Amino acid sequence: MSYQPLLAALNETLEKHIKDVTNELTSCFLKKRAYTLTRLLRAHHINISLSDAKNVLLYSVIFHDIGKAFDWFQNRIIEAINRNSQDFSVPRHELFSAFATMRILTENAFTNFFQLLRDCILLSIVWSHSATRGMVLPKIMYTTPDFVKVKSVYLSERGKLEIMTILNSILAEYECEAGIDLLKLPTEISINEVEGMLKTLHKSLNNNLLLYYATLPVLSSLQIVDSLVAHKNRGGKPQVHIIDLPNPLVIDKVREALWSIEQ
Repeated sequence: MSYQPLLAALNETLEKHIKDVTNELTSCFLKKRAYTLTRLLRAHHINISLSDAKNVLLYSVIFHDIGKAFDWFQNRIIEAINRNSQDFSVPRHELFSAFATMRILTENAFTNFFQLLRDCILLSIVWSHSATRGMVLPKIMYTTPDFVKVKSVYLSERGKLEIMTILNSILAEYECEAGIDLLKLPTEISINEVEGMLKTLHKSLNNNLLLYYATLPVLSSLQIVDSLVAHKNRGGKPQVHIIDLPNPLVIDKVREALWSIEQ
């Protein structure tokens, strides 16, 4: 059997999805949302650069689906294809995406305030599909019955090489590779490790309400561009409201995507 490229859904490779979502961000949202994040933090005496704000947004989008590269999730996508299912969702991949992101981010990613900015990225990824479900892992897990038995997920050496190649290309294109060490991408992530990350994030939220507010513009950008790209590539109605968009009157790509629903 020939090797199957890493998949995000039917007829959509993981590489295509990540590139499309990143392109949607940079063409429509990046500059405005980076200014929003910068102003918000500076109002609370956290003086981050515009470049760091852009990297927060870029990293959240580039890494939001890398958990899908792990074998457990790839197998679920392939099973859906084999039974001609239209449901290619693989719940809980975002938790493993966030953990892998935590491993590969280095302090060189930002000029300062590394932990705050890193946690913004991790929370955005964790909440990207479950923003109302809180931080308790068992509560999240038990909404996916077949996931309860999983103790760890694994990334094959070939899968790791492929996802590293994809990420290297995108990071270089957007000149944000300096803060990432892809060699630290794990090939196994356990449930216990994910739970430890969630507990740490929960503690950070309890200790610093600013983290919550700083996460919102990052999270909303990720959710919007992910939804729009999924609509374009897979059909269905994007879960995006006009009020979410920075300027829908001048962003042709966004406007066309929304209008196409009514046609």
